[in-house]
Amino acid sequence: MTREEQLLELRRALRELLHTERRLRSREPEPGRLSWPQYRVVHALVELGGTAPAGKLAVAAEMTPASLTQAVDGLAALGLVERARSDADRRRVDVVLTAAGREKYDAVGARIQPLWDEAFGDDTPEELAQATRTLERLTALLLRF
Repeated sequence: MTREEQLLELRRALRELLHTERRLRSREPEPGRLSWPQYRVVHALVELGGTAPAGKLAVAAEMTPASLTQAVDGLAALGLVERARSDADRRRVDVVLTAAGREKYDAVGARIQPLWDEAFGDDTPEELAQATRTLERLTALLLRF
């Protein structure tokens, strides 16, 4: 395969990855599972220590404020997050991950870890590092568009 053909194949694979992520955003989850946007919110909350103002959470989850509100509404209805007035600034409302939310996040992790192991379990550390570098380079490339 020529270099040009390899680059075309890389572009095709990237398009498919991005298309799949877009489909996940709009797909209704199976009963008992989080939607992709809900998972992103819960994941971001975990990374932010379990509590965050909506604006910071939207940035961390890479969502618009409207999309974040919709996801948080759904998570709150499931008892996985709560809205609470900030102790530091009573005008600010924080999104707080509940114990049930943390349990759900851990359960999702337990479900998807074997999928990661199946997909990449045979890869060497060098192969994983190269894949990471490639994704980082693709991200930098897309930011230049």
